[in-house]
Amino acid sequence: PFTVRRAGAGHDASRGEGTSASSARLRTLIRSGRDCGAFLPPPAAGVLREELKAGRAPAGLSYVERGVLAKLRTMSREDFSRLPDLSEGLENRIYAASRRAGALSELYGLAKTKRYTLARIRRIVLSAFLGIRASDSAGPVPYLRVLGIGRGGAAILRNASKTGLLPVISRHSELPALNPPAQRILRLEERAADLYALCTPAVQPCGLDDTAGVVTLPDSMGEGASVENSGNRI
Repeated sequence: PFTVRRAGAGHDASRGEGTSASSARLRTLIRSGRDCGAFLPPPAAGVLREELKAGRAPAGLSYVERGVLAKLRTMSREDFSRLPDLSEGLENRIYAASRRAGALSELYGLAKTKRYTLARIRRIVLSAFLGIRASDSAGPVPYLRVLGIGRGGAAILRNASKTGLLPVISRHSELPALNPPAQRILRLEERAADLYALCTPAVQPCGLDDTAGVVTLPDSMGEGASVENSGNRI
């Protein structure tokens, strides 16, 4: 293992540095309606503008906050004990906080300590909302999911489907071909995408994760290139 020195803006830095900005800074700019194109490659900036115009960005849990709290309130202590990333009774803190909190920020504040970071609490809460259990990541990788292809990608996919050790899928309609553990993971993906569709300014229907299809990248992704995608997330 070796470390890679970070260049440009620091992690969670509140200001940009040259042509780079932290992801936290980019999110702040987007949510406040300010232009962040100076910190993005031109193709990415173009995609962002399209998604903002269509109401598919920015996404955030604020749109479903009460839904998340409602889900947590329906869970038993045993349900919490099955969540991932737990240790030393952390599930009990989150369970207790979920019974008192009237907002996610309040829940995070009640549950976090120096030992249990805010980022960890957020991950666990999101896992609870999405129905993810610790056992879901205990087994081997169940399949390979194709999100996009470029030049030569189709040939690689054909070979992989014939010689690969794992199933290669691109749509949820291929679920019946998977074994039961893999089917559960794919259903979790589908559920997460359907819930994500409620987390954008314009509410979207279910099933977009499947109908959007595979992203096709042009031969050149240089300046001015665009990405062909019916798109449902940013």
